[in-house]
Amino acid sequence: MESNVGWAVAPVVSARASFAGSSWHRVGDPFVRRSSTGGSGYYVACAFCGALAGTSRSRSSRAASVLRLAKKKSGEKDTVYKDTVLLPTTTFSQRANAKKREPELQEFWKKQEIYQKLQEMDHENGSFVLHDGPPYANGSLHMGHALNKILKDIINKFKSATGHKIKFIPGWDCHGLPIELKVLQTLKSKEKKDLTPLKGTSTTIPPMELRQQAAKFAQETVQEQRSSFERYGVWGDFDEPYLTLLPKYEAAQLRIFEEMVRGGHIYRGRKPVYWSPSTRTALAEAELEYPEDHVSPSIYAVFKCTELPADLADFEDLELAVWTTTPWTIPANRAVAVNPELEYCVVKAEWPDAGRARHLVVARGLVEKLQEVLGLPLKVEKEFAGGKLEGVKYEHPISGKETPLVMGGDYITTESGTGLAGFPANREPSPDRTLSAMAHLISKAAPDMELELAEGARQLLSLRKPGQALVVDFFAPWCKACPKAAQHLEELAATWEDCQFVLICVDGTLAEAQHFAEEHGISRCLVAAVVDEDAPQEYGVSGLPHHVLIAPDGTVARNYEITLPQDLEEVLAERGSEAKDQPATDMLAAVPHKSRVSDQYKELEKTDALLKPNPRRWVMFPLQYPEVWEMYKKHEASFWTAEEIDLAQDNKDWAGLNESEQHFVKHVLAFFAASDGIVLENLSQQFSSEVQIPEARAFYGFQIAMENIHSETYSLLIEQYIKDPAEKEKLFDAIHTMPAVWEKASWAIQWMNRESSFAERLVAFACVEGILFSGSFCAIFWLKKRGLMPGLTFSNELISRDEGLHADFACLLYGMLQHKLPEDIVHEIVRGAVEVERKFICGALSCDLIGMNKELMTQYIEFVADRLLSALGHSKLFMASNPFDWMELISLQGKTNFFEKRVGEYQKAGVMGGEGGPLNAFALDADF
Repeated sequence: MESNVGWAVAPVVSARASFAGSSWHRVGDPFVRRSSTGGSGYYVACAFCGALAGTSRSRSSRAASVLRLAKKKSGEKDTVYKDTVLLPTTTFSQRANAKKREPELQEFWKKQEIYQKLQEMDHENGSFVLHDGPPYANGSLHMGHALNKILKDIINKFKSATGHKIKFIPGWDCHGLPIELKVLQTLKSKEKKDLTPLKGTSTTIPPMELRQQAAKFAQETVQEQRSSFERYGVWGDFDEPYLTLLPKYEAAQLRIFEEMVRGGHIYRGRKPVYWSPSTRTALAEAELEYPEDHVSPSIYAVFKCTELPADLADFEDLELAVWTTTPWTIPANRAVAVNPELEYCVVKAEWPDAGRARHLVVARGLVEKLQEVLGLPLKVEKEFAGGKLEGVKYEHPISGKETPLVMGGDYITTESGTGLAGFPANREPSPDRTLSAMAHLISKAAPDMELELAEGARQLLSLRKPGQALVVDFFAPWCKACPKAAQHLEELAATWEDCQFVLICVDGTLAEAQHFAEEHGISRCLVAAVVDEDAPQEYGVSGLPHHVLIAPDGTVARNYEITLPQDLEEVLAERGSEAKDQPATDMLAAVPHKSRVSDQYKELEKTDALLKPNPRRWVMFPLQYPEVWEMYKKHEASFWTAEEIDLAQDNKDWAGLNESEQHFVKHVLAFFAASDGIVLENLSQQFSSEVQIPEARAFYGFQIAMENIHSETYSLLIEQYIKDPAEKEKLFDAIHTMPAVWEKASWAIQWMNRESSFAERLVAFACVEGILFSGSFCAIFWLKKRGLMPGLTFSNELISRDEGLHADFACLLYGMLQHKLPEDIVHEIVRGAVEVERKFICGALSCDLIGMNKELMTQYIEFVADRLLSALGHSKLFMASNPFDWMELISLQGKTNFFEKRVGEYQKAGVMGGEGGPLNAFALDADF
């Protein structure tokens, strides 16, 4: 028989044996026919055609002959193969039927735990781990996903077959813009508008809601994609994948980030980034898409030099020639960069007809090209390396601001332009060298499109639509660059749904503006006209294209800096990334505010009398600081206990408050109950051990005692008013359950780290005592004005007097420092405290109450901040007046018959007694 034909062997009965008594048995793949009547020898069946060959077991005959047996039926002609080709039968389907069989096979793998058993086997070649780059959980799979996962699966299975223990953990990227955009696409137009407004509209919904919807969408998509990957036949730990939204994954990310920080691989600096107004997020350069057929207009601009190095001092009229393909960014220019390795030169350009000449700085290799563009001969008068331009300063042609020229890198070439690159504040220069040089020149970010509103643009607010910001662009009909800039904005208007573009004709009429728009195909942008004096002063020169973003409510928006917690590993391990917006259940962590003072200042600060080692700190007398001692005695004389508070009437009054009023008071009490613990920790661990004068330590010791009484009092008040156990527990744990309380607490905690200077922390502590309590004190005095809840309001009188004394003491110590803070640092700390208190009070005020609303409370908080700044010896920030007449004088004298209420204990104790001396004249007239 030919060796290339497959045969199946079966026993042979005899040459004349009948096939009637034989049967086929499947042994492995071949089909074997055995005789049921006995005998020796084999039949051999061809595996392909089923033809039989016979062999004999006798040694004399090893040859096989093909048996051709035929049954002759009556009336039929003899046929050679009709009944002699015996084909085996099989249960296999003639078709693959993968749709049915593959799930059955995968179910078999799953039930038999094939992948898991492979892990348990001995592997002579060790482990093989293939790391899976996660796909976005933002939709159904496509061929790209299939190619990626199937190739990985081939590698894994090959490694498994060659003696490796494979470990394949699939993962999904569940964060980011692609998922949020997918969620937005599934929303109705109104829902989308509610989820993505600019801050300040009446329909604002916190970003957390969008994040929650995105998280839900991502988790659903993960399940869908996981089923598809398993359907592909991919092996892996699909029961325990890694998801970037899992708390343990986020905690691990923080651990890695911490290691990078400790290893010196992370630094903090400024960097211009791309910003998406519609999605309100930063964009990576890879996420930008540019129209293929778009052609950017280009212009040459000049910047007059105001300061030159000695080598170029002879060219008094020297100007920097800059080439840009985005002329509308010229007004926003923040820097001009050169390549220090290139050769530059000063060229003289003459206009014979006009009878004038200019001296320009350009790259030496681009002089000829610039001659062609200008159509003028350029005479090279001096050549030098780009590094020689260091120290040059130039004047911005629009703002008039003086800016230094910076050294760039090899991205500046002589392929086109002039060899000088201009950078606006919102464009990203590639090299780190330019970035570091520009760091002090770049403007702050405006994450919610809230920039200062220029006075000259206020008249345009009538053009705005609700919920939309205005993007105002200045143009002039006589400016050659304006048509291209306007057309560029026209293109943007088609895609920037959240904003309405308004083109303003400067020094022109509305008719001219409309004609300009019609002539240049401007239909999506509105047009307006202003005279030169109405244009924002910061632009100086009219007629150049520029855009300004205006808050939709027409108010001057502020760009506050908010410090978010970073060291949240334990929190994230429990709660996930929501902990960045909602407090965790078991801890509060906040990153220390980055100190604004230098290390030299901190060292110098240690020489202050308050802080330097004092060998006499163990003994109180003789007094060295009588004014500090006097503050201690005042506090000692103000001692009280929680048992003195009569709450008999309060329960009845509490039941009479409406839901909004109760909501407000609950927030106030919850913060007070939690905040005193923070103050106590700050006093015991920081200030009382840092100060080296015994008089101050005595005050801090008594303050710690009183803070304990405050904490006890507020806890008793919550016990008295709140009957529901679950709600009571929530208020006691307000730092972790109420975001508004958590944000105030985290602001205070960030200043409890000695990385900041003592002076910074002292000012921040004064803000805690004097500002972060101010709105809440005011709220309770508002109840007193209405004659409600006498127990609460009396305790508030006692506590507000104490906290006023604490704030005064912090101001006293600050005034004793020899090395005080620069005013801008003090202002920054105070501004942060005002903002966090404003947000707390406005959040607690679920609606306007009688005689109190968010605007009045904000004004009052600013008023208190100005008073604190004055007490610290610094200028006011807000120039706000007191909007509440009942808060005009809340002082010890103003609290009616305070000593009479105390049944004369102080007279008996004689704490402030003594003959003569300043201590007799005790008067605490601090206002809150």
